[in-house]
Amino acid sequence: MRKAHAPDSISDLLLNVADRCSVLKPPKVVRTGIGVWNPPPFGALFFNVDGSARGNPGNAGIGGVLCDHSGKVLGSFSRNIGIVDAITAELSAIHQACVLCANSLGLIGKRITILSDSKVAVLWVNSASFGSLKFVNLIYDIRSLLSLLDGTEIIFNPRNSNSLVDSLAKKGSNEDGDLLLWEVA
Repeated sequence: MRKAHAPDSISDLLLNVADRCSVLKPPKVVRTGIGVWNPPPFGALFFNVDGSARGNPGNAGIGGVLCDHSGKVLGSFSRNIGIVDAITAELSAIHQACVLCANSLGLIGKRITILSDSKVAVLWVNSASFGSLKFVNLIYDIRSLLSLLDGTEIIFNPRNSNSLVDSLAKKGSNEDGDLLLWEVA
């Protein structure tokens, strides 16, 4: 078994994405360094997202990877979002995934599940409450985008299930960590 090492760059991350997200048959489970990534059902898409803040507040980044049922990466992002707290970073990652999906004609009508490792962010986005007044505008915007994305849902996914998005979010917290690779029209 090959020993996992920390990627040196965003390019390194994406070149090795097959090791992290691809599906070997059988079984349809992929080891991602510290956890297990399960692919979506046939015809559905998973958009794993994460936010990272180096301090609370601190320099923060967001990252995400959109994969199909075979583990093929259809798109990914990594972005610096300035100095914010951890929950703002998590909500911003969800927001970025919603924006990318809403602006991609190739995703209209697709069943997309956005997976976040923040129970609080997922609860606030999915409940009648906005959590804190500080987040009303961001959560309202997420909910508005979701209303355009029929069939898209946001669910909680344990932290250790996808180390790739965690790495992208941490890379995004660097000022030079911005990246967008998008194969969806």
